[in-house]
Amino acid sequence: MDDAPDPILDALRRALSRSPEFPDAYTVAFEPLPVTGLQHRLYRLAGLARGGAPVLLRVPRDSHWRLSPRDALDYQAEAFRRLGASRYVPKLFAVIAPQEGLTFGALAV
Repeated sequence: MDDAPDPILDALRRALSRSPEFPDAYTVAFEPLPVTGLQHRLYRLAGLARGGAPVLLRVPRDSHWRLSPRDALDYQAEAFRRLGASRYVPKLFAVIAPQEGLTFGALAV
């Protein structure tokens, strides 16, 4: 496993700790999951659950269809909101807006 620092982690911790849904973000380990696709990086928040479900951070690497980072994130968030009732996709817990260190923002699902 690579022990090099992950520059996204500090930005994720800061952003999540400011979110009312995740004031405990500094108390948990962020576990990077293996990169299997081109569009997103995934992180598991070790030991953290919401409504009995584990929490994953879905961090886009690029914008879909050349949308602005905010528009692309809103589009993805709306897809999770609409499909969440089906229970075939994870529930959306929070949207982390694009900001310094997180060019395309992130979704907590």
